[in-house]
Amino acid sequence: MMFIISIKVSIRPREDVPLPSVSSRVSKMILIRALENIGNEKATKIAELLMRESPLTKVPVKPIRVSFIYDGERPLWEEYDKRPIMRASRKYSFRITLFDSDNIRERLKISTSLDIIAELLENFSGEFRIFKFNTVEVSTESVEAVTEDQLYDYSNYDTVIIQFLTPTFLQYPHHPRIRGYPTRHTLYPQPMLLMLSLVYKWNNLADSHMSIAQALYAPYEIIEVNHGIRPVTLQFRKVRERGFVGWVKYGIDSKNSKRYENYIRLLNFASYVGVGRSTNIGLGDVKVVLTRREK
Repeated sequence: MMFIISIKVSIRPREDVPLPSVSSRVSKMILIRALENIGNEKATKIAELLMRESPLTKVPVKPIRVSFIYDGERPLWEEYDKRPIMRASRKYSFRITLFDSDNIRERLKISTSLDIIAELLENFSGEFRIFKFNTVEVSTESVEAVTEDQLYDYSNYDTVIIQFLTPTFLQYPHHPRIRGYPTRHTLYPQPMLLMLSLVYKWNNLADSHMSIAQALYAPYEIIEVNHGIRPVTLQFRKVRERGFVGWVKYGIDSKNSKRYENYIRLLNFASYVGVGRSTNIGLGDVKVVLTRREK
């Protein structure tokens, strides 16, 4: 059984703080410091998932992710090499999401179990130094716990609106006969690529396995109704990457009950795990709203 813990953390800077274009660097910095403060072997290994110099940073689909800094409902990020700013004494927030399952423990020999969560919450209180010269006050705002079974609620939805809140780098899969090409991103959330991303993340984090055929049916059963998608450019790891933000409305029209249940699970799962590449540092953050069409 997969367990998901989502922790919302409030952050209040003492002075104005210019942020990187990917503002989750600050969230990651605070999380690593909190894990280091715990000081035991389990916490240290979790922290290594977020450290560039660690071999664990290259593992596929990490069981921990940090969000961008949010000003209310708005994530702080800028295109190109511009820098957003956190203003002094104003309240901001970010989220930390942890996943735990037998699959993760077997694959990575890492556990984000409840004892670590409890110690982590104790360490999200007080002042943290960031970028050597700035100080922020941090506190835990809320904690949400969800199990794999709770991602499906039997409500017979037939419409979903997905808001892509932060730049989303949705990849085309690598072709086995084409080698040596760089990663390619789409500038529109095609249903098959969306589901491919979510199935891949599910199979790396959950104990149950989902067939890749789920994604192959998506172009026929997840139908675009409307959209407000726009391309964006983000300065990301010393290069500029093209992705997209905005929203899409899809109709869900599956005649197969098992595939329908999996679509709902995956769409709810997306709210926690994100969509596309580098979601562990807040890219591809989405808000999912499932509804029924008006008759």
